[in-house]
Amino acid sequence: MARRGWTIPPCLGGGLVACALLCNAPGAEAQEAPASAGAVSPGPERLRGDALLKALGVQFVRIPGGEFTMGAQEEAGAEAANPPRRVVVRPFELSRHEITQAQWELVMGTNPSYFKDCPDCPAEQVSWDMARGFLEKVAELTGERWRLPTEAEWEFAAGEGAAHRRWAGTDNEAELGEYAWYRPNADMKTHPVGLKRPNAFGLHDMSGNVYEWCVDWRSPLTTGAGSIENPAGPPTGQYKILRGGSYGLAPHYQRILYREWAVPEKGYDDNGLRPARDVR
Repeated sequence: MARRGWTIPPCLGGGLVACALLCNAPGAEAQEAPASAGAVSPGPERLRGDALLKALGVQFVRIPGGEFTMGAQEEAGAEAANPPRRVVVRPFELSRHEITQAQWELVMGTNPSYFKDCPDCPAEQVSWDMARGFLEKVAELTGERWRLPTEAEWEFAAGEGAAHRRWAGTDNEAELGEYAWYRPNADMKTHPVGLKRPNAFGLHDMSGNVYEWCVDWRSPLTTGAGSIENPAGPPTGQYKILRGGSYGLAPHYQRILYREWAVPEKGYDDNGLRPARDVR
């Protein structure tokens, strides 16, 4: 996992926690979410129902679904646990942007982020458990059933389905700065969502800015005969999947195929979320 002021090592396959432990350079301590970050602070009654949905302004994009080759085809290293296989994804909807600090605070009454004072920047220091709590709170306050995308849904949406892009929006590394906030252009911090070009589905920041949680538990992925329909990962596990890279990482870690993972109770300063929902 990237931390301010140092370069992530080749600890491929070890995940976020292993990278943080292996990198002991100055300033490398992970910024974990405070224990109370997901709590709701006392104060005036918050918005509910349609009023809250309007204030949140989350824009969902319909992703058409289809069959594609999920996983690495010629890569090595971490992608050895991500071999290519045919997958079918049903149509679904995905937020055009990552959830911002302002949106998080409207729902939860707090802001867990390290990079505060930027309401349009993505909410970060968000653990998987906190992301689930946010979505449950949205359901409680509005009746809307949002969820985290599956890893297959995320990869299909980021890579534009069968187009199988290398990065979200492009196959050309020279163009990556037009689509992503990453180590060469981000100044080691998050940036307001939606400033970079979207991919062909109209989704912004699918590469870079902050990692995005998926619903899946991590497991080695294997090839199989035929197509796998709507895979959702194993029923239990130790680590949850993150996708998309972040502001502090080199191009290699922004690739759509790159997989990261972390324990669900930990949130770092480049962990955020992008909600999905079923097609209506």
